[in-house]
Amino acid sequence: MICSPGLALLNNTCNAECPEGYIKSADGTTCELRTYPLDNNIIYFPFLEAAAFFIMVTLASYWLTGNKSLVSSSIIAFLGPVEMAANAY
Repeated sequence: MICSPGLALLNNTCNAECPEGYIKSADGTTCELRTYPLDNNIIYFPFLEAAAFFIMVTLASYWLTGNKSLVSSSIIAFLGPVEMAANAY
């Protein structure tokens, strides 16, 4: 079945907009199941464990250098994007 220009095919029905969970194909003729980068792959990123590791490194460097380490400020700055990534997934 072929739809009129501007309409996308899904389950033998022509739609002006694809339903939730679907997106128009590159040529706009069909609705395809929307996939996200992590849908087909299992990429395990232990956000909590990463944060705990960085905090331990921060405390160790702070203690070992006699409170003069720049590692602690760098690690703390890194934890912001880690938290944002954890909230995104």
